[in-house]
Amino acid sequence: MSVPQIAIGILPITCRFHGLTLRQSAGDSLEPEDILMADRPFQIQATVEWKSNAAIALLSLQPEIAVEFFAKPAGIGEGVDLGVATEIADPDQRLYTLALDLESPADCGLATGIHHLGALLRIGAPDAPALLCGVLEGSLVEVFSPIPKNQALERNGATGQGRNGARRRGEGRRQKAEGRKGSWGSGGAEERGKLRR
Repeated sequence: MSVPQIAIGILPITCRFHGLTLRQSAGDSLEPEDILMADRPFQIQATVEWKSNAAIALLSLQPEIAVEFFAKPAGIGEGVDLGVATEIADPDQRLYTLALDLESPADCGLATGIHHLGALLRIGAPDAPALLCGVLEGSLVEVFSPIPKNQALERNGATGQGRNGARRRGEGRRQKAEGRKGSWGSGGAEERGKLRR
């Protein structure tokens, strides 16, 4: 899966916006980044990186770095705003990873299915026009909801009962057929014996 990235520049200042990723804990391991279990909390993050020394002039203003995360269904449907992560720029820091810790996809309003992930970057004072902005789109993720164990057991149980019931009905039919055959056979022998006498 290709990782989208963009470069935003106001000469001679260049900012790289990349690393849109998901993480979801599954006990001691992590689920693949392109699959989200519908009932588990998850984290989404993106990276902002300054690539030129001239960025110090902008960072010294200590603008707000804001990343708004969102998801849109791959098919028909409305998108979901996942939230905004913010950080104040530091003149001595060139690399920023902004992340959101979220509740389960179901609690965030994400339905099961395939979604496009995206992130919108805005750098500047909240009450003024943005100094830099950009957007990342393209990552795909599947929100997956497994069948609950109790429902799976109920389905298996119903299937098993159906098969057992069919076996019992089959055995009953065979017993009835054998009973009819035995009665007719013995009765016929008795009648034939009377006629011979």
